[in-house]
Amino acid sequence: MATLLVRTADGRERAISLARRITTLGRGAENDVALPDDGLPETALHIHFDGRDFNAACHGGAEMEVNGRRKVAARLTDGDRVRLGTSELTFTLGERPTAPAVPLPAAAVAVRVEAMHGLVRFSERLLAVGELPRLLDELLDALLEVTHADKGFLILLEGGRMEVKAARNLSRETIENAVSRVSDSIIQRVAATRRPVVVADALHDAQWSSSSSVVNLKLCSVMCAPLMRQGEPFGVIYLGNDSVVSLFDAKDLEVLTVFTAQASLLVQNALFLHGLRM
Repeated sequence: MATLLVRTADGRERAISLARRITTLGRGAENDVALPDDGLPETALHIHFDGRDFNAACHGGAEMEVNGRRKVAARLTDGDRVRLGTSELTFTLGERPTAPAVPLPAAAVAVRVEAMHGLVRFSERLLAVGELPRLLDELLDALLEVTHADKGFLILLEGGRMEVKAARNLSRETIENAVSRVSDSIIQRVAATRRPVVVADALHDAQWSSSSSVVNLKLCSVMCAPLMRQGEPFGVIYLGNDSVVSLFDAKDLEVLTVFTAQASLLVQNALFLHGLRM
């Protein structure tokens, strides 16, 4: 199993097993690895295992040195030495994490297939169930589970206005003041291009870092796709995670694209049959 030997400025050492999909390091006690360094942000570094590689990405304005070279992101290889603030980290690549820690590709595919089946079931229930808000909540809950986002929004667009019809978090709770929790810049780009986008680290992405909504919300990973009707966008599904960078990948985008294609039909039927107002 991959490990991280952590040596802090006081000379203490400890070995950390990288068995989780994402391991966080920083000054804050809530991190997987808390570092006694007042010069670091609350969360300074994420180490993400994507099923094949371990990738380190700085967070909160932190910087690292990998084998003496300054970087903000790097793929880690066996024996790499990383300096983060006053701490030195040595990455050792042993056996890959086992299936319970990181699902095997076949297991990941099975999860995605089950999620697709769930969405089809939502559509089949549409004519029989009058509780449309609950159906939309369940749709977002399924998306959060399969993509590992921590928040999701279904937003309708009308005359330049955004109206949030469903907003959910990982605890399957409704998010209050939802319209203030999303980036209008990202939504406007998706609506204008009619194409989905994945933003790996919004705060440090040159394309988005000047957006006031991105900066004010301190966004990290964002994925957004349009809901289409007769070739025109009438809404979006917006997923995000504000604590992990580079969370979403091409497979997650593929899942979201399939979901939005089906969700477009579901929401259009809802607008027609149940008077869901824009």
